[in-house]
Amino acid sequence: MICKNVQKNLSDYLEKKLSDSLQTRFEKHLKECPNCGAELKTLKMIVMEASSFERVVAPDSLWTRIENELEVTDEPFPTRVSNAVAELRQRLSHLFKFPVPVIQMAGVLAILVVGVFLGRTFFSTRENVNLGQQTAVQQAELKLISQRTEHYLEKSTILFLGIVNTEFLQEENSDWSTEKRVARNLLKEAAFLKGGLSRTKNERVKQLVEELELILLEIANLEEEQDIENIELVKSGIDRKGLLLKIYLHDLNPEQNLKSAKNIL
Repeated sequence: MICKNVQKNLSDYLEKKLSDSLQTRFEKHLKECPNCGAELKTLKMIVMEASSFERVVAPDSLWTRIENELEVTDEPFPTRVSNAVAELRQRLSHLFKFPVPVIQMAGVLAILVVGVFLGRTFFSTRENVNLGQQTAVQQAELKLISQRTEHYLEKSTILFLGIVNTEFLQEENSDWSTEKRVARNLLKEAAFLKGGLSRTKNERVKQLVEELELILLEIANLEEEQDIENIELVKSGIDRKGLLLKIYLHDLNPEQNLKSAKNIL
């Protein structure tokens, strides 16, 4: 096997994405070729390093502490305040025999106190509802962008693997119509994703989308027949930029990418 082709597809070998026969040929070649074996060792070290990132996990007692702080109850806060004021007023009327005007004044003051509490609670509740609605919309948008980004990367990977694994005779006999159609669809998706990733300030994933976009543009502009020279340029671009490896490293920890975007929100 040619060392250049083996090294270009080491990430697929490591993920066992190759066919059984090709996987066996790769394994045999890697045992016999010291250069390719060294490249595989380096790739494994990179993967191990990327997989070792720490993931912060909330303690089990977190929700219990939150519930205790919030004093979970089915009774609304305004109702609790009103009942407390009414109970206090009743106790005072039993303990002290005030003249009627004084009692009336106390009632007016009690109503004012309840009104103040109700006003504060009402406006505070509205602010919390608006904030909650805004956060829910942001999270829904973030989830949509994350899902469509994963689909974009997955389809790009399949397209790139199909091209880089194409043999010379296949290149001569292919019109690349399917690949061009897929590339055009992915270019449209990239335009949407770049806008969404900019809003969530996920610059690292946005940069990866833009790098893939350049190769997709080359594929979409291939000639109808025997465009061997440009096919080799596409293969070289995928290899030179290490795009398959970058997608692989992204897939190792997709939750970290989502978490980074959530921290921005």
